Amino acid sequence: MTWIRKCTIPTKNSHALENANYSGFASEALNFLLPLHGRVNLGVYHSNPDQYSKRYHEELPPEERAIMDEYVDSYFTSFGGTSITHGSPDAIRSMPRDSEFRVARTMFETDRIAPSWVELFKRVDEVWVPSQFNVDTFSRSGVALDKLKIVPGAVDPVLFDPRMVKPLGLENKASYNFLSIFEWQERKAWNVLLGAYLREFTCNDDVCLWLRSSKASHIMTKLKGGESLPEQIESYGRELGLNISRLPRIEILSDPLPLLEMPSLYKAMDCLVGISRGEGWGRPQHEAMMMGLPVIATNWSGNTEFMTNNTAYLLDHELTETANLEPAQAHYQGHLWAEPFEEHLRQLMREVFANPKAARLTGQRARAHVKKHFSREAVAELVINRLQAIEAKLTGTKPIIAPQPIETEKAEGKFVVAWEGSFLDYGSLSHVNRSITTELREQPGIDLACIQKTAGMTPEMPNALADFTQNMASEASTETQVTVRHSWPPIWEKPSHGKWVNIQPWEFGVLPAEWVREMENLDEAWVPSSYVRDCYIDSGVPADKVQVIPNGIDEKIFRPDAPALPIKTDKRYKFLFVGGTIGRKGPDILLNTYLETFTADDDVCLVIKDFGGKTFYAGKTLAEVIEQAQAQPNAPEIVYIDDDLPPEQVAGLYTACDCLVHPYRGEGFGLPVLEAMASGTPVVASDIPVLREVGDTCATYADPQDPISFRNVIQEALSNPRPTRSQLQKNATRYSWDDNVQKIIDKVNALS
Repeated sequence: MTWIRKCTIPTKNSHALENANYSGFASEALNFLLPLHGRVNLGVYHSNPDQYSKRYHEELPPEERAIMDEYVDSYFTSFGGTSITHGSPDAIRSMPRDSEFRVARTMFETDRIAPSWVELFKRVDEVWVPSQFNVDTFSRSGVALDKLKIVPGAVDPVLFDPRMVKPLGLENKASYNFLSIFEWQERKAWNVLLGAYLREFTCNDDVCLWLRSSKASHIMTKLKGGESLPEQIESYGRELGLNISRLPRIEILSDPLPLLEMPSLYKAMDCLVGISRGEGWGRPQHEAMMMGLPVIATNWSGNTEFMTNNTAYLLDHELTETANLEPAQAHYQGHLWAEPFEEHLRQLMREVFANPKAARLTGQRARAHVKKHFSREAVAELVINRLQAIEAKLTGTKPIIAPQPIETEKAEGKFVVAWEGSFLDYGSLSHVNRSITTELREQPGIDLACIQKTAGMTPEMPNALADFTQNMASEASTETQVTVRHSWPPIWEKPSHGKWVNIQPWEFGVLPAEWVREMENLDEAWVPSSYVRDCYIDSGVPADKVQVIPNGIDEKIFRPDAPALPIKTDKRYKFLFVGGTIGRKGPDILLNTYLETFTADDDVCLVIKDFGGKTFYAGKTLAEVIEQAQAQPNAPEIVYIDDDLPPEQVAGLYTACDCLVHPYRGEGFGLPVLEAMASGTPVVASDIPVLREVGDTCATYADPQDPISFRNVIQEALSNPRPTRSQLQKNATRYSWDDNVQKIIDKVNALS
């Protein structure tokens, strides 16, 4: 836990929780605050309590609602520290005057801000805006550039996970469904959207445009001229000279949706059309991309912070002076904004309609991009870093974590990296090496060479691994800047070029003295957990050399809907063990407990997936002991699998079974625990520090030295309610390869 001294954050947010609809600053505030829970001394203040929406509050997930209640209750006005407003700059007027450091977090949609706002910003120490677009527009308007810091918008990658939700049940869906979410006002370019859609498609196209507008939350809402929204749309079609009887379908979502149903709405759609004349951020576009939905959006303003031509369909435009403003938008008068090109929008809508497979691939790239850079957790790290820098400024100390930009890639050239170790078998070490290097190879700032340094190749290499050899190198380049070595047994020969990093897990307390001596030549030692880091430091390795780089999981493979692997059993409940069956991993603990607890009459089966019997564990596994246990009279059913399985089939093991039992006596990380959780499978694990670190509160723990403890926990697993899949998955996603590879890139950058 990171604790920032004196950093209380009262959020002055006039819009945070006042609207029944899930929109605007409300979601921004939630996604900004919730990832900070437990990490900062936090209080929340609503500046317009008379407008507070009880309905909206009650529709929040229970755990989030409880946190927000706690923060509101803990707010106090005489605190000092850091005060942050979240909302319109007007909230600055009511900021606590005794704050030591004052931050305004806001945004705007056009090419400038009002002079009165510039004056207000003189009262604060920093202005946090979500994008480079706002850095440019605010500074051009007169706000001091050194005050402006980018703190982007955030979205929950667990809630907005397309694999975890079902489509919203909607009647009259077409084969292809566009969605647009906006407030019915000029800035949102509704006329460009309707013009493009009504002109491009006809009633002969099996397509539908679904409109969800905050000013159309009731179908009978009257707009200009006394027309209802459907009437106004029809009138607009006539203005365009179109045959009303030939218009394509449009459906209006009239009922407000609570937060928890928004992912289901996105899941029911094929494409989000999120065009506008200007955005401070673009929350619906952000959420849709996190859901893996292809998005069409204007190539201007705040949304370009998280969109690229590779992750979205960006719409051409020209800058024009604002016009046709509603009275509430008079502050836009005389500004410039984007006028989207209707013809280009027609082309883009036709393109995604005609090529849905390519559009879905764009959506997949979009999810990977926003999840990596703009998830709640990613943005929380930026906020924590910034707050620590502020605290250092107030106290005259160095920050605990130095502030970092979002993008850490080197602009010029590439870093030359050699990754040495095992790659060509299905053991966990090779799995980790392949996972990391596959991600690294996609990074534009890395020139990577994978070098097989240890034996361990399976006698008949599967095609999937054979394909990997195409990316292998025989030796490191003379231009190598950083060599990363991850092998077993460890190789202590110093590389001939560049910096040297060793990744060396350890499972039992004090390191061998020889290792400690050899590590004197290392530039850095990377370890997978805080537990291993403590082992290194306690053994005499300098603390500044030891960096924690956790292992990760591939969420595309290990997921609750992964196809179950067929298992030859008719038993209802299946326990699972995954790992090399050597003494350290405790298969004997599990076998003895299982044989003493159950008989052949019980409706249970123990599935044991052995790893490494054909590599460095050859001749050391308990295969013979397991086979003897299977043959015992009246023994409960055991299925033993020692075949090499690709990751996709291992994922199928988790989804085919009901509970992973992980009785390890010692471990450096505990990858099967995360893989099981990501697959939605509950976990029973040894109560040792490293597994507590990885499993957190989502696993059930037993003492590996106490057979009765394990017996009780295993018996309870049969009847206890399962943790929710979202709980398990949320814990597992703390260790995604995307995040961990970014940490590796940061470390490589620093070393180079």
